[in-house]
Amino acid sequence: MDAEQLEFPDASFDYVLCGFSLQFFPHLEHTLSEFRRVLKPTGQVAVTTWGEEDPRWSWYDDLRTAYAAVVKLGSQSLDKREEVLAWFSRMDFANIHITTKELDMIYVDEEEWWTMQWSISGRAGLEQLEPTRLEQFKAEVFERMQILRQADGFHDQLQAHCTIARKP
Repeated sequence: MDAEQLEFPDASFDYVLCGFSLQFFPHLEHTLSEFRRVLKPTGQVAVTTWGEEDPRWSWYDDLRTAYAAVVKLGSQSLDKREEVLAWFSRMDFANIHITTKELDMIYVDEEEWWTMQWSISGRAGLEQLEPTRLEQFKAEVFERMQILRQADGFHDQLQAHCTIARKP
């Protein structure tokens, strides 16, 4: 169902959970308003959002742009704690707590990393490339990745924000 128009009565739930998708809602104000509406008094909402990206991999976004392999799916990034806090504050949530976790993703080789790229939203841009152009892009990516190789593979430091807030 549409999260911007939940088909539940007011004050139906003790908890609302939303994992790594908040940034995709085009009308975030409506979505958070609906989350708040369906929560019982003192009910809690818990959301996860991705934090800032590992700067060692910034060349990858530049290369995707150069190849026109980018499709904007999110309406807002929400990668900074301050952004998330501002949204929840604006929507009158209380007791807002944001915990940030650092995740060290280690890929054994280039192919494992490449497979991961096909399981996340960035895949939409890769799917836009013609097969020959995609192979060219992949070869260039693999070549550029070599500067990041460590003894145990390729590391990508990810941040995940977990926000828990209460309806007053």
